[in-house]
Amino acid sequence: ATISMVLVCDGSRWLGIGFSENGKMMQSEAVLGSPTGSVPQKYSLGGYDQAAVVPMEEKSQTLIDASINYYDADDVTVLKFTKVMNEHKEIEIKPGRNTFLFAKGIFEDLNYHQERDTFELVLPNFDDIVEMAPPLAVDGEEEFFSPPADGEGESSEKKRKNRDKDTEEEE
Repeated sequence: ATISMVLVCDGSRWLGIGFSENGKMMQSEAVLGSPTGSVPQKYSLGGYDQAAVVPMEEKSQTLIDASINYYDADDVTVLKFTKVMNEHKEIEIKPGRNTFLFAKGIFEDLNYHQERDTFELVLPNFDDIVEMAPPLAVDGEEEFFSPPADGEGESSEKKRKNRDKDTEEEE
């Protein structure tokens, strides 16, 4: 299973989303990116100083469709990626409660963060995963996603089961 994430912040700066077992930066992992042309990568967060924040080895760089872009017209930076939820020797993202970290830099180059915080998400069981609404256009490009409206959150599997049930009742 995978999870797709999008982080939008004002200004042109580096951004990061981290994965933590204890809500702390130290001994956590993160996806960090800068809009200076490099592709976002996974990092090990071994400590609070910059030397302890190191890219994971090449074989661990398994992000899918990772990008970070600055949109001048909207004055926002957008970090997007899809990540495998359970990877060997990495913090697992699982159904239920997960603790994430967020950080944004002062400038584009990876350095000290201007702002940081933790947040929790309770992810549904894989059988209950819902589809997202179509992307919305921003600055002429499809970049942002909105959750489904009430009643539109059925998964493809649930829709199929309901359709099959309706067909059986008609027969």
